[in-house]
Amino acid sequence: QECEGHIFPLCKDQHGCRFLQKKLDEEPEIASKLIYNEVVSAFVELMVDPFGNYLCQKLIENCDRQQLLGIVRVVAPEIVSISKNMHGTRAVQKLIDHLNFPEEIALVSEGMKGSIVEL
Repeated sequence: QECEGHIFPLCKDQHGCRFLQKKLDEEPEIASKLIYNEVVSAFVELMVDPFGNYLCQKLIENCDRQQLLGIVRVVAPEIVSISKNMHGTRAVQKLIDHLNFPEEIALVSEGMKGSIVEL
């Protein structure tokens, strides 16, 4: 909570990213809510960031169903371009691994529509 309001810049910094990942391990419910609220709108940018992608993966592992759906809604329209990025592809793989509900799967499928051969 000491980072509230400053999470986005921490996500893009090697040490800040590690600090936030550690917080997700120590206090998953509190940290995931705080981090999600501050970064969900910039999730596409973080997924392709050299450090931010690790935090995205960790957040995907720790977020609840509503948070995951929120992430999918933000990411799905850009999923092809994220997948083509060397950092983003790992984060997309983690996201796909955690899709469990028809709405999430449908959004991702729609985002990839027409680009499967390209990928």
